[in-house]
Amino acid sequence: LDVQSAGASVPHEALLTLSGAAHARQRVRMRYGSAKEEHSDREFDCYGLAWRNGKWYALGYCHLRAGLRSFRLDRVKSAVALSATFTPPQNFDAARQLALGLASLPRAHAVTVRLKTDLANARAAFFDEIGLFQPVGVDVLLHSQVDDLDWYARQLARLPFDFAVVE
Repeated sequence: LDVQSAGASVPHEALLTLSGAAHARQRVRMRYGSAKEEHSDREFDCYGLAWRNGKWYALGYCHLRAGLRSFRLDRVKSAVALSATFTPPQNFDAARQLALGLASLPRAHAVTVRLKTDLANARAAFFDEIGLFQPVGVDVLLHSQVDDLDWYARQLARLPFDFAVVE
Protein backbone atom coordinates (compact mmCIF):
# COMPACT_ATOMS: atom_id res chain seq x y z
CA LEU A 1 0.00 0.00 0.00
CA ASP A 2 1.12 3.51 -0.80
CA VAL A 3 -0.96 5.49 1.70
CA GLN A 4 0.48 8.94 1.06
CA SER A 5 -2.86 10.08 -0.35
CA ALA A 6 -5.98 9.32 1.59
CA GLY A 7 -9.62 10.27 1.33
CA ALA A 8 -10.68 8.48 -1.85
CA SER A 9 -13.84 6.43 -1.86
CA VAL A 10 -13.29 2.69 -1.93
CA PRO A 11 -15.12 0.67 -4.61
CA HIS A 12 -16.20 -2.03 -2.14
CA GLU A 13 -17.87 -4.54 -4.49
CA ALA A 14 -15.01 -4.58 -7.01
CA LEU A 15 -12.43 -4.69 -4.22
CA LEU A 16 -14.08 -7.68 -2.55
CA THR A 17 -14.64 -9.59 -5.78
CA LEU A 18 -11.16 -9.01 -7.21
CA SER A 19 -9.27 -9.57 -3.97
CA GLY A 20 -11.20 -12.80 -3.43
CA ALA A 21 -10.48 -13.90 -7.00
CA ALA A 22 -6.78 -13.08 -6.62
CA HIS A 23 -6.60 -15.09 -3.42
CA ALA A 24 -8.47 -18.05 -4.96
CA ARG A 25 -6.64 -17.66 -8.30
CA GLN A 26 -9.97 -17.49 -10.11
CA ARG A 27 -10.49 -15.71 -13.41
CA VAL A 28 -13.10 -12.93 -13.41
CA ARG A 29 -15.37 -11.50 -16.05
CA MET A 30 -15.57 -7.77 -15.67
CA ARG A 31 -17.08 -4.76 -17.36
CA TYR A 32 -14.63 -1.86 -17.35
CA GLY A 33 -15.07 1.81 -18.17
CA SER A 34 -12.02 3.66 -19.48
CA ALA A 35 -11.16 7.26 -18.61
CA LYS A 36 -13.11 8.21 -21.76
CA GLU A 37 -16.12 6.21 -20.48
CA GLU A 38 -15.72 3.59 -23.20
CA HIS A 39 -16.94 0.27 -21.82
CA SER A 40 -15.52 -3.16 -22.54
CA ASP A 41 -16.17 -6.68 -21.31
CA ARG A 42 -13.12 -8.78 -20.57
CA GLU A 43 -11.83 -11.84 -18.75
CA PHE A 44 -9.05 -11.08 -16.30
CA ASP A 45 -6.67 -13.08 -14.09
CA CYS A 46 -6.10 -10.82 -11.08
CA TYR A 47 -2.57 -11.43 -9.77
CA GLY A 48 -2.81 -8.78 -7.08
CA LEU A 49 -4.16 -5.43 -5.92
CA ALA A 50 -2.34 -2.22 -5.09
CA TRP A 51 -3.34 1.09 -3.48
CA ARG A 52 -1.55 4.12 -4.92
CA ASN A 53 -2.25 7.84 -4.88
CA GLY A 54 -5.70 7.38 -3.40
CA LYS A 55 -6.87 4.68 -5.83
CA TRP A 56 -7.13 0.89 -5.82
CA TYR A 57 -5.76 -0.98 -8.84
CA ALA A 58 -6.07 -4.62 -9.94
CA LEU A 59 -3.07 -6.00 -11.81
CA GLY A 60 -2.90 -9.17 -13.84
CA TYR A 61 -3.42 -10.81 -17.20
CA CYS A 62 -6.13 -9.37 -19.46
CA HIS A 63 -7.36 -11.95 -21.96
CA LEU A 64 -8.91 -9.27 -24.20
CA ARG A 65 -5.58 -7.49 -24.69
CA ALA A 66 -3.46 -10.66 -24.25
CA GLY A 67 -1.07 -9.03 -21.81
CA LEU A 68 -0.33 -7.69 -18.37
CA ARG A 69 -2.63 -4.78 -17.50
CA SER A 70 -3.75 -2.68 -14.55
CA PHE A 71 -7.30 -1.51 -13.92
CA ARG A 72 -8.54 1.19 -11.56
CA LEU A 73 -11.18 -0.36 -9.35
CA ASP A 74 -13.36 2.75 -9.37
CA ARG A 75 -13.81 2.15 -13.12
CA VAL A 76 -14.86 -1.49 -12.75
CA LYS A 77 -18.59 -1.53 -13.47
CA SER A 78 -19.08 -5.20 -12.56
CA ALA A 79 -16.94 -8.23 -11.76
CA VAL A 80 -17.95 -11.87 -11.37
CA ALA A 81 -15.64 -14.75 -10.44
CA LEU A 82 -15.57 -17.60 -12.96
CA SER A 83 -14.76 -21.27 -12.47
CA ALA A 84 -11.54 -21.04 -14.54
CA THR A 85 -8.34 -20.79 -12.49
CA PHE A 86 -4.83 -19.51 -13.23
CA THR A 87 -1.30 -19.59 -11.86
CA PRO A 88 0.23 -16.13 -11.34
CA PRO A 89 3.89 -15.44 -12.13
CA GLN A 90 6.18 -16.41 -9.29
CA ASN A 91 6.96 -13.52 -6.86
CA PHE A 92 4.59 -11.10 -8.63
CA ASP A 93 4.78 -7.68 -6.93
CA ALA A 94 1.58 -5.74 -7.68
CA ALA A 95 2.81 -2.44 -6.21
CA ARG A 96 6.07 -2.57 -8.18
CA GLN A 97 4.29 -3.53 -11.39
CA LEU A 98 1.86 -0.65 -10.95
CA ALA A 99 4.72 1.81 -10.43
CA LEU A 100 6.42 0.55 -13.60
CA GLY A 101 3.18 0.85 -15.55
CA LEU A 102 2.66 4.42 -14.41
CA ALA A 103 6.27 5.27 -15.24
CA SER A 104 5.83 4.18 -18.84
CA LEU A 105 2.62 6.06 -19.64
CA PRO A 106 3.07 8.24 -22.74
CA ARG A 107 3.78 11.91 -21.99
CA ALA A 108 4.84 14.99 -23.98
CA HIS A 109 8.58 14.15 -23.97
CA ALA A 110 10.56 10.91 -24.05
CA VAL A 111 13.87 11.28 -22.19
CA THR A 112 16.80 8.88 -21.88
CA VAL A 113 19.60 9.58 -19.40
CA ARG A 114 22.79 7.58 -18.76
CA LEU A 115 23.34 7.44 -15.01
CA LYS A 116 26.97 6.93 -13.98
CA THR A 117 26.14 4.54 -11.17
CA ASP A 118 24.86 1.04 -10.51
CA LEU A 119 21.22 -0.04 -10.48
CA ALA A 120 20.83 -0.02 -6.67
CA ASN A 121 22.09 3.57 -6.35
CA ALA A 122 20.05 4.71 -9.35
CA ARG A 123 16.83 3.33 -7.86
CA ALA A 124 17.64 4.78 -4.45
CA ALA A 125 18.06 8.27 -5.94
CA PHE A 126 14.61 8.36 -7.58
CA PHE A 127 11.01 7.36 -6.99
CA ASP A 128 9.56 4.46 -9.02
CA GLU A 129 7.40 6.57 -11.34
CA ILE A 130 10.40 8.47 -12.72
CA GLY A 131 10.90 5.84 -15.41
CA LEU A 132 12.33 2.47 -16.33
CA PHE A 133 15.88 1.55 -15.33
CA GLN A 134 18.07 -0.48 -17.71
CA PRO A 135 21.53 -1.63 -16.58
CA VAL A 136 24.14 -1.12 -19.34
CA GLY A 137 27.62 -2.25 -18.35
CA VAL A 138 28.60 -0.33 -15.21
CA ASP A 139 26.00 2.40 -15.89
CA VAL A 140 22.20 2.56 -15.96
CA LEU A 141 19.96 4.01 -18.64
CA LEU A 142 16.87 5.75 -17.30
CA HIS A 143 14.01 5.89 -19.80
CA SER A 144 11.36 8.44 -18.80
CA GLN A 145 8.19 10.03 -20.13
CA VAL A 146 7.68 13.59 -18.85
CA ASP A 147 5.44 16.58 -19.45
CA ASP A 148 7.64 19.19 -17.72
CA LEU A 149 11.30 19.25 -18.79
CA ASP A 150 12.20 21.92 -16.21
CA TRP A 151 10.90 19.67 -13.42
CA TYR A 152 12.87 16.72 -14.83
CA ALA A 153 16.06 18.83 -15.01
CA ARG A 154 15.64 19.67 -11.30
CA GLN A 155 15.38 15.94 -10.51
CA LEU A 156 18.65 15.32 -12.35
CA ALA A 157 20.42 18.32 -10.81
CA ARG A 158 20.06 16.90 -7.29
CA LEU A 159 21.72 13.55 -8.12
CA PRO A 160 24.80 12.54 -6.11
CA PHE A 161 26.42 10.97 -9.20
CA ASP A 162 27.22 12.04 -12.76
CA PHE A 163 24.82 11.60 -15.65
CA ALA A 164 24.55 12.36 -19.36
CA VAL A 165 21.38 13.14 -21.28
CA VAL A 166 21.25 10.75 -24.23
CA GLU A 167 17.95 11.88 -25.71
